[in-house]
Amino acid sequence: MPSPRHNYFNIGEFSKLSRCSIVSLRYYEKIGALIPAYVDEKTRYRYYTLQQLHQARLIRICIDAGVSPKLLSEYLNKRDSLDFNEIMDIFSSKADEMLRRAYANKILIASHKEEYRRSLKVASEEPSWATSLPLTILMLKTKLHDNAFDYQEYLHSVSAIVNISRDLGLTTLSQQGLRRGKDGKWYAYLSVQPEPNLEERVVENGKMIVYEVPTVPRLSQAIHGKTMEECFETACSTFPAEEITWFTELWTYTMVTGVNALEVTLRDTALE
Repeated sequence: MPSPRHNYFNIGEFSKLSRCSIVSLRYYEKIGALIPAYVDEKTRYRYYTLQQLHQARLIRICIDAGVSPKLLSEYLNKRDSLDFNEIMDIFSSKADEMLRRAYANKILIASHKEEYRRSLKVASEEPSWATSLPLTILMLKTKLHDNAFDYQEYLHSVSAIVNISRDLGLTTLSQQGLRRGKDGKWYAYLSVQPEPNLEERVVENGKMIVYEVPTVPRLSQAIHGKTMEECFETACSTFPAEEITWFTELWTYTMVTGVNALEVTLRDTALE
């Protein structure tokens, strides 16, 4: 056997090259995904070849993409019964899904930042004008009436939108609340990431509608309370029902400050 020092990398060296921890390499060996090329009989030190570096990287990519290294181990141990291209297609699909999730998370973070920016512009002392970025929302008609606000009905409606969105594979964002439709009825709404054919997919469901919120000034005021339910109750008792066009939960503001806040829009130029 050639000298390990000249032809092989010890486990520490191989760990640095592959960016796989020594603990991970021992685990890969245990499940049969990456067997050391040489194990010294006396010291039990493990050694790897340069060619195994690619195998280690592939295993790490699989884990990053959410694939169990045991699947790759199965391929490596049963080469005659598994299709390599099929296995790589599985890994590629997982990687694509990881990229989609990363992009969705980036959009969600931007949504939180925008909501917090708006919350700082909406004063609690008196109504003020604020303009939001373009927004895509899903709307679901509720049973709410101006003279009988029911917080449980509101929660039920928003939860229904979340569940339907999940079933449709949509990415939900941070803005949610109530919007008065042009028919005068109240609709629960939830912002979502714009996607191709979004309206067709939602229409097929038959329960919700898609609305593209334009970038227009809105006259709004923030209401604070111990709970979000209290914020809604205060808003309904403070402003004439016919003047309210939007209720928007400022829950990013609540998360940052610990204070429950609700944006109440009293004038929406998009409805005029």
